[in-house]
Amino acid sequence: MDSLAQVFTSWLASLDFDDESLQEITPAQAPPLLGAFIHAVANESFSKTRALTLTAATISGHLRAAHDWLAAELGVVADISANDGTVKLHPFLADTFATQQAWTAPKRKREPFTSDIFTFMFDDISGRQAVHPF
Repeated sequence: MDSLAQVFTSWLASLDFDDESLQEITPAQAPPLLGAFIHAVANESFSKTRALTLTAATISGHLRAAHDWLAAELGVVADISANDGTVKLHPFLADTFATQQAWTAPKRKREPFTSDIFTFMFDDISGRQAVHPF
């Protein structure tokens, strides 16, 4: 099992899923379960690497690993496509990815220099020169 699938199984365990309750997951329940999982990962409410900013590609990897784990371990194949029969993702999943793609780290704010700051700096320099002339 790869590390992304382990994140999914750890998340399931944190929700008190056990072997018995996992066997009861139906294909109809799998898409909302996957949606809740990537929402938790995207919002870092479950991720152990809170300092890490997750990109849409990373979240897509988590979704793919969870989807594949459900199919391989439980035989549950989740249809995560849009309801209109296209190959697009379900709107909730697509919105989660779009949000992460649009997110960027905020830039450091620059403090403005005011005239009072320049006056203070000038007075400080002038005062030092009066004490220690060249």
